[in-house]
Amino acid sequence: HFSRMRSGIFRTVLSRCISQSFPGVPLSFSRKFFSEADMGDVVIDAKSKHTATVIFLHGLGDTGHGWSSATPMFNLPHAKFIYPTAPTRPITLNMGMAMPGWFDIKTLDKDDSDEHTDFEGLEQSRKMLESLITKEVEAGIEPERIVIGGFSQGGAVSIFTAAQSKRKLGGLLALSTWTPGHTKLPSLLTGEGKSIPVLQCHGTADPLLPHSLGKQSNDLLNSLGFKTSFHSFPMQHASHPDEIRLVAETLNSWLPNQ
Repeated sequence: HFSRMRSGIFRTVLSRCISQSFPGVPLSFSRKFFSEADMGDVVIDAKSKHTATVIFLHGLGDTGHGWSSATPMFNLPHAKFIYPTAPTRPITLNMGMAMPGWFDIKTLDKDDSDEHTDFEGLEQSRKMLESLITKEVEAGIEPERIVIGGFSQGGAVSIFTAAQSKRKLGGLLALSTWTPGHTKLPSLLTGEGKSIPVLQCHGTADPLLPHSLGKQSNDLLNSLGFKTSFHSFPMQHASHPDEIRLVAETLNSWLPNQ
């Protein structure tokens, strides 16, 4: 599901596109460019009575701080926002360079058999996300008042997690991402998982994860029984103001104030 691209080109383009993932937020590939504070999770408490939670995972090389600056734009004062930071790990495609990542990426070559998919890393990140969901439920938040999602690699983890969920969550945000583990996902899918509504957005000029890949992923989710909404925006591997507005509208429809 990946178009072919030399790893050297990948490093150059990825560094540029990750830095554009959210305007005005400088990002880097290596932990040495982050302070220790940057490497922690970001939790933004609800401004009013806490009745909903959004858990959003960043892309490769970013931290939880990268997307946290978007929180005011979502206009969801009754929601707590959790932005976890991925563990620092070597990324094979970048010659083993260590950076925050939810799982290893070994190649951008087409991988219909999932031969190069890092299922171990995916599963570790899925369990992490599930543990955050469980903590919110134990704190009194109903599963249908919890939305998960992510950008790029974070979106991939969120899709992988939602598909296997034993709870019907409030929604799934899949931004500039793909569906990982597509050969195993049908056998892992739960009834609760495929009942989760999905908002998927993708850039028409994305040089890393082509728009066609986003559409293929959306087609796969639809074939598995998910009810999805797919939207295209004139952007690269990044965010777009219209996309942010759509995410805000969707979050408010999924998680209305109570």
